[in-house]
Amino acid sequence: MKRLSQDGRLNIDVIFSILTEEKPNQKEKFHIQRERIDRFFPKNFTEKQKEDLIVQLLESWYKKRQREQER
Repeated sequence: MKRLSQDGRLNIDVIFSILTEEKPNQKEKFHIQRERIDRFFPKNFTEKQKEDLIVQLLESWYKKRQREQER
């Protein structure tokens, strides 16, 4: 905002836009306790591998549900 003000481009609309945009640290996060899911993964899986597999499984489940609803 300081730079915009110095450039003469700061107005009420720009301020409103800046203050209402969703910031990365304001995004809602989803948390599952590790104890609940660790037993389903090999011991050597990284957190990224676990996340990727969970998303892949959810995508498959979603597609299956979509196909079933089309019937």
